[in-house]
Amino acid sequence: MKPLLSLEGLRAGYDDSVVLEDVSLTVNEGEVVALLGANGSGKTTTMRAVTGLIRPFDGKITFADQDLLAVEPHKRVDLGIALCPEGRQVFPNISVEENLFLGSFCPRSRPSRKASLESVYTLFPKLAERRMQKAGLMSGGEQQMLAVGRSLMSKPRMLLLDEPSLGLSPKMVQVLFGAIAQVAKSGISILLVEQNAQAAFAVAKRGYAIAMGRVTASGSIAELTKSGALQSSFLGSHNPSSNA
Repeated sequence: MKPLLSLEGLRAGYDDSVVLEDVSLTVNEGEVVALLGANGSGKTTTMRAVTGLIRPFDGKITFADQDLLAVEPHKRVDLGIALCPEGRQVFPNISVEENLFLGSFCPRSRPSRKASLESVYTLFPKLAERRMQKAGLMSGGEQQMLAVGRSLMSKPRMLLLDEPSLGLSPKMVQVLFGAIAQVAKSGISILLVEQNAQAAFAVAKRGYAIAMGRVTASGSIAELTKSGALQSSFLGSHNPSSNA
């Protein structure tokens, strides 16, 4: 099976600082893959390289058989790549619905904007209830729902989720990851960056552990759970079932 997304020998960072060194990973069509690691391990930098927010120093990124590094960042959305960023980054002074519509600006998504909106409201009924409310007045969990919903408005083939559980209560994490599981069942590929191993393991079938900018372990979730490399590179002395 050819991967939908492939990173090969990725070396990336900021200015003269190297964060990622020889990172390789793949995500197949319709697959959920977790990228697991502690804060500062290089997870977000990996996402930024895929979306074009930074340009790698070396290596290859391929999406749907295309050289992604040859595609301008704003055009990657129209290829079917959507990022739900860490920290939600909703627009607080406009309504929930206006935030969602901002996710459907690309040519790929405009014709189905109305249908996509209804799909998001079905996935997150709370957003439908609050559709006219300013986003800044919502709780952190509701804003995270909005951020995921806004990403889905672009009709992605691949959804990049950067720390969706960050700062949420255990109950809200459960609700959110239940919705992510439904998104996965629809056939959208997902690359999930997480520190919360328990939440990631609930939806991902396969994963990679990353530490200090290098992939230290990969395999099925069952294999990673038993892996000493996962314990040392991601969780340190913590238990894999903790909400790290």
